[in-house]
Amino acid sequence: MAPVQAPHAHSTCVVTRVIASVERDRTTAPGFRLLYIGLGAIVLVYFVRFVGPGLSGGLNADDPMNIHSFWVRGPGQLVKNLVLFFSTYGRPMGGVYFSLLYHFFGLNPFPYHVALTVLLAFNTWLAYLVGRLITGSKLGGGLVSLAVAYHAGMYQLVYLPAFVYDVLCFTFYFCALTYYLSIRGRCLRLTKKQIVVFLLFYVGGLDSKEMAVTLPVVVLLYEAIWHAPARKATALPGLAAGLLTLVYVLGKTFGADSLVRMEAYRPVFSWGRYWESTTRFVNTIFYQPIEGGFFTPGRVMWLAVILLYVAWRWQQRGLMLMWCFVWIAPLPITFIPGRGGACLYIPLVGWAVIVASGCLWIAKVAARSPLLRWMPYRAALGALALLGIVLFWANTERHGDVPEGIRKPAQLTWSVAEQIRAVQPTVKPGSRIYVVRGPFRDWDMKFIMELVYHDRSVNVWLGEKAPLPPAEIDRMDYVFTFEAGKLKRLKGS
Repeated sequence: MAPVQAPHAHSTCVVTRVIASVERDRTTAPGFRLLYIGLGAIVLVYFVRFVGPGLSGGLNADDPMNIHSFWVRGPGQLVKNLVLFFSTYGRPMGGVYFSLLYHFFGLNPFPYHVALTVLLAFNTWLAYLVGRLITGSKLGGGLVSLAVAYHAGMYQLVYLPAFVYDVLCFTFYFCALTYYLSIRGRCLRLTKKQIVVFLLFYVGGLDSKEMAVTLPVVVLLYEAIWHAPARKATALPGLAAGLLTLVYVLGKTFGADSLVRMEAYRPVFSWGRYWESTTRFVNTIFYQPIEGGFFTPGRVMWLAVILLYVAWRWQQRGLMLMWCFVWIAPLPITFIPGRGGACLYIPLVGWAVIVASGCLWIAKVAARSPLLRWMPYRAALGALALLGIVLFWANTERHGDVPEGIRKPAQLTWSVAEQIRAVQPTVKPGSRIYVVRGPFRDWDMKFIMELVYHDRSVNVWLGEKAPLPPAEIDRMDYVFTFEAGKLKRLKGS
């Protein structure tokens, strides 16, 4: 069935096409193909340079816990809660990632990082699509994809599989948004089937992480900015997504084992918390120190006012939408303490579009200036774009050191798993195992040992976490301890 035009949309679309024909970017000309190919190659090299090293990463401190939590509950619970997206079962789409990879590859870290890298590459392509749809320019889309491909303040996305929730949330969020924009940008109304596809993408985002809840607001703002006055038929997808959000929030808030009952996830709604978090977010995005960075609450307010004025003064609808986006997208984490870094992966797109649009405008003006008039327009524009890319790349290099603490836990996790396989390759079903002393501060030893044996009937006790009396230890089938970094078997064969 062909897409249906919204009522009275024909005249609106004619106006839109006339405006577009007047404002069309000269970079859409065929002669700019070489410039696009060059920018695409730069994005690829940039991605390989900064994301490629993550392939050599290991499984870090939280990864065994994540794998274990989904494995121990079984695939039935995982599938059920993918459908029941509003339940308090934690982020089941991430469970698909961990469960499938563990089933086929065990604790071998390489496939986990390969899958993560593939997702990041796909997200870079999605960033290009968003940038192109919002700016109306392939060059603008390319600059957005470059900025989103890797941000040194979000290195966790590359090196820590535990942040796959953020990566997957980005994937489904922008699959939904680009799908929606690609249809509505042609002044077409979504059919029933297209609404279902849009909502399925959205549910995938909700199944990945709570950051997805802002999507309905963004879609409705797009309708208000691009297609005002909005009508019920065109607002229907956003309203339907909003209804799913309401169900999701109620289920997550009031369901059993709700995260908001934990101190680390309990929001504090206050202006002080809002400005503290927002200032920290903006400093992170622009490579400023979290404490004592350039942006203060006052400067953030001035930045917001200036961007809003520019968007209004020059009637830049894309800039207006992204202005709304950069303040709305972080709200799910704004009132929760200590969030930042990789959690800003989705808001990063909005800032990337704003900065790319500004840089592109400056480059166009400069390329037509008397200083560069002697050069062909596309050569001048390409040279200025390249200069901006070089400065951006150098800034990323300057902030690109990955903390050593990211690598050491991963090496320890792999070493422990290998020692378990060497000292005690198999155990009988239903075995009771006691570890007197382990190399980790938390429960990682239990998770790793049970995952190595891949048997839900095997149970591991940690002496440092839940010490048992000597009589109970004597009844254990196996007893181990760690001394001088080595696993030793004290009991069992």
